[in-house]
Amino acid sequence: MTARRGRPPKSAMPLTREVILLAALKLVEETAGGLSLRGLAAILGVTPMALYPHIGDLDGLFQAMAEHCFVQERAQVDSSDESDLREHLIWYCERVLRHPCLATAIVARQGALPAPHQAWTDAITHCISNRGLPLLWRDILVDHLHGFALAYAANGTDLEGALAAYALHVDLLLDSVAIRKRNLQSK
Repeated sequence: MTARRGRPPKSAMPLTREVILLAALKLVEETAGGLSLRGLAAILGVTPMALYPHIGDLDGLFQAMAEHCFVQERAQVDSSDESDLREHLIWYCERVLRHPCLATAIVARQGALPAPHQAWTDAITHCISNRGLPLLWRDILVDHLHGFALAYAANGTDLEGALAAYALHVDLLLDSVAIRKRNLQSK
């Protein structure tokens, strides 16, 4: 006989936002990004409706997971120096390396990005604009970052080694952008 689903019994671990979030993060990593409220509820032994007061719908769950894993600790700065762009890229690469399945699931979803991802994208856009570069460079840098981080994560490379390699890639890319910009300005 299977346990009745619904509200957890008083003796069970209380169903909280944190319990739901941790189970969802584990599930998204185990299923390579596949996540549904029904599947999450089954793991927690409740009905999908029991999740709604804590996380809302599936978009709310992805928002909560993004806030847990992708929020920058420092305030966004409106810097125009080259190191700020580099810092934003390396910071985000580290998060993708730590949470590759979640990053893939978020990027693959339809609709608006979760707030932390939108804030990061806005910061990158600001850095690119401050340098007088076409926004196409934002897309190139972001696509390169995702490809790099997801490939390294799939190969099981250690985090520090992957970040060091990515830093070299970023330096080469940013140097080529600067050289290209100087060449265009001299014409």
